[in-house]
Amino acid sequence: FIMGEKGTKICLITFNVICMICGIAMFVGGLLIQLNPTVKNILSSVATTASQTQLGIVAVVLIALGAFVTFIAFVGCCGAVSESRCMLTMYFLSLLILLLAQIGIAVAALVYGSQGFTNAINTQLGILVRGYGPDPTSAAIVDTIQQTFSCCGYTGPEDYKKTWPDSCCVRVNDVYKNLTQYHVTLQGCTASIDEFTKQYMIIIGAVGLGIALIEIIAMIAACSLRANMTHRVQNCQRI
Repeated sequence: FIMGEKGTKICLITFNVICMICGIAMFVGGLLIQLNPTVKNILSSVATTASQTQLGIVAVVLIALGAFVTFIAFVGCCGAVSESRCMLTMYFLSLLILLLAQIGIAVAALVYGSQGFTNAINTQLGILVRGYGPDPTSAAIVDTIQQTFSCCGYTGPEDYKKTWPDSCCVRVNDVYKNLTQYHVTLQGCTASIDEFTKQYMIIIGAVGLGIALIEIIAMIAACSLRANMTHRVQNCQRI
């Protein structure tokens, strides 16, 4: 490795400490949202469109992602500090699994194209819209999609046979009004998701490529450090 064993070790430790701090921050933030009613109420009052259930979903995602990032970073950092070949191997394998998962997603995107993913999302969205109401989690997901993309239903507001959800209503002077009262027609979420996919696919690909490159560099650093440790052990055994 060009920068030498000491430089590789310092870079690996620094990188993983930063990742660990970010992971802990996400984990703690998720716990605060999930377990602290005061924090959840404050966020609900600030983000008026976010329900308690929606905030709960965000909290679970933050907790899971934070725990995963913290675990990998902790293993890598401890492996570099203690010069443990076992922990560095575990760190390398964890990053390899993550990288292979990303490659699998990328290959699927190339095979099926962005339209394939859009169709899969739209199919699931249709199921959620048809089952809107009984399951609060499904309803929260649909509400989030409709509020985010300013859309209503699968193909349009007519997908809701009885009454439209509040998330289908337009916002006027910070007050949600019913669609029938103002005769406002919102496009279906399938069209909105199609537009979003086309606009942001390049950005998503660039971000994914950047993350993959960082993971590869970290894997190379871990392999280099482990190889140097193995070489030192072998030299000591010969002596």
